[in-house]
Amino acid sequence: MRSARTKRSDRDAARDSSQLEATFRRIREAPLSCQRVPFVRRPVVRRAKVMRFPYSVIYYVLRGEPIVVAIYHGKRQPGYWRERLR
Repeated sequence: MRSARTKRSDRDAARDSSQLEATFRRIREAPLSCQRVPFVRRPVVRRAKVMRFPYSVIYYVLRGEPIVVAIYHGKRQPGYWRERLR
């Protein structure tokens, strides 16, 4: 038997997942439309915020395809993903 807490967690996870999928879809449909990340010149890095959550997807575009660098929480360790660009 599943507890009410587990059911709520499943609902929250599904909602989180659908918002993240919507963000990925937005990036795929218009990869150059999201905000550029300042102070990163090469490659041009962009940030797409996940709606209703404090998360963002960091990516760059290579030959027309978005390459995801990180999915990060906006208030925790900002900029940690910059090491991944080297």
